[in-house]
Amino acid sequence: MRLTGHLLLAVVLCVQPVVLQAQNNAVTATSPTGKMLAVGDKDTIRLVDAATQKDVAAMKAHIGAVTALAFSPDGKLLASGGDDKTICLWSADTGKQLRKFAGHQAGIAAVSFSADGATLTTRDNNQKTHVWELATGKQLQ
Repeated sequence: MRLTGHLLLAVVLCVQPVVLQAQNNAVTATSPTGKMLAVGDKDTIRLVDAATQKDVAAMKAHIGAVTALAFSPDGKLLASGGDDKTICLWSADTGKQLRKFAGHQAGIAAVSFSADGATLTTRDNNQKTHVWELATGKQLQ
């Protein structure tokens, strides 16, 4: 039974990458393949090639600190949340901003993609949760 539990954990980690809060208040996320890292420090996000540890892109992300990061299940998108109460959707390949979501009344505490990558769930520091449809940008909840 222990082996089954370990296999289940491995599947969960592949579908929803681990997001860490570093000691210097930098926020990090690892792509599902492990080939790309995202590092949010202050108002900037750096996309880093994990093998070479070289920056692929740097994006001015938010007014104030970047507080949350997550890659989509296919690794093509990166979501960021910030103290400015907004969420940005980025191309993980180019660093280009694709969409910006607004609707929270407090800084963003967490961002998470659905397993199919169609929606993004966000939570702010007031514990208010929103669900966004990525194709349209529409707030579903």
